Amino acid sequence: MQKALCLVEQESITIERCSSLYETPPWRFESMPFYNAIVVIKTSLSPFELLEELLKIERQLGRIRSTESKDYKARTLDLDLLLYNEEILKSPKLTLPHPRLHLRNFVLDPLVEVAPERLHPELGKTMMQLRKASEDIATCVKLPFKNWTPPIFDFFSYIALEGNIGAGKTTLTKKVASRFGVSKIHEQFSKNPHLIDFYENPDIHALAVESFFLQDRAQQLSQFWKNHKGKAVADYSFDKSLIFASQTLELSLFNSFQHTFKVAQKSIPTPDLILYLDTPVDQLHQQIRRRGRSFEQTIETSYLNALEKKYKQWCSVPSEYPKVILSTKGIDFEANEADFQYVLRAIFRIGVLRTHPTPPLQ
Repeated sequence: MQKALCLVEQESITIERCSSLYETPPWRFESMPFYNAIVVIKTSLSPFELLEELLKIERQLGRIRSTESKDYKARTLDLDLLLYNEEILKSPKLTLPHPRLHLRNFVLDPLVEVAPERLHPELGKTMMQLRKASEDIATCVKLPFKNWTPPIFDFFSYIALEGNIGAGKTTLTKKVASRFGVSKIHEQFSKNPHLIDFYENPDIHALAVESFFLQDRAQQLSQFWKNHKGKAVADYSFDKSLIFASQTLELSLFNSFQHTFKVAQKSIPTPDLILYLDTPVDQLHQQIRRRGRSFEQTIETSYLNALEKKYKQWCSVPSEYPKVILSTKGIDFEANEADFQYVLRAIFRIGVLRTHPTPPLQ
């Protein structure tokens, strides 16, 4: 189901809300309990196009639908289209709303969670009203929303987070490390004795600040991976030195710095994945003010815009590890569990797509 969420979330489909997982008894046959959930999506696809996409995802994840029997039975995955706006549709291939939606608590319970006031187009009752009137005696157990947490470290042992100043890299690193019980690597920016001087007079102190960061990052990462054999998440990548230097140093100094960077890079382990947090500049300013580092309060919008441009250029250059751009506009992964899960799915999806290529239509 976690893999299915990753495959549902694509260019033409956006997940807007997701219910908790519900453990439910089987419907009219003997089996182990089922898991059910409801996802609210926004899509440009027609109902029939969306149905085909859902069936394709089922095939990608190993389900083979049998046309020989209509009996209920266990299945690895079942993606049902329940409602599509207010549409009422009856065809051999698709019926909307789903004809048994109002009869099953394992559908109604998660529907009430995500859309309690949504009207059934044919019955004219809300999901809450349908649940109260349900004659189904099955009890559905609502599981903690954290149960949606995808096992991202099944695919990646070393994940690095990147982003502009104030994007929330350190906050997200702490949350990921805590959730999965892996080691975390935090940039030791406060050790840099030139940082405050740089923000006051960048032209004079740019080389000193970038050279210190380069040496310190190289030393920290080399030492960490020399003594550590497990999984880890970092709030920076070694490439950060080159990205910032390309913005702060004039060309002749940058060319010399780039040579030093490449020499040091040879001894630095590369991440299995880098996630770039693409955050709007006005949101960056808010987060910079909120964390309250005095030397950052004078950072100008033009500087953040220039850094963003450098990061986007870097993201577009092919590398030996995947670089994923994730929009965090309006996202609060620190306080909102659903937003945190959105970020984790973006990471998990890369591994899922590697292991579950799209099958041909059948």
